[in-house]
Amino acid sequence: MDVKAIENLNIDRVLQRGTGKIIEQRQDAFAEKLECYQVAYYHTEMAGFVGEHLEGSIGLLHVMPKFRRKGYAMALQKKLGLTQSENTIIWMWR
Repeated sequence: MDVKAIENLNIDRVLQRGTGKIIEQRQDAFAEKLECYQVAYYHTEMAGFVGEHLEGSIGLLHVMPKFRRKGYAMALQKKLGLTQSENTIIWMWR
């Protein structure tokens, strides 16, 4: 597994996120913030990607179906400098 900054050739793949549709407005905005994205590879195949907001939170995390439950999400999060809590985390919303 290799995790590195996104390359221009993967922009369309990230924007599709498995839907097969590229949203043109998002493509321009995405291209301006390439430094905020990391991609995980299995050999030369893209296995997943993560995007980071300016304040450091994850804005987007996606692992391709055939690579799920193999540690790619954790590797992407670690690449952003995030660590796994040893305590229970409870998410609450209204």
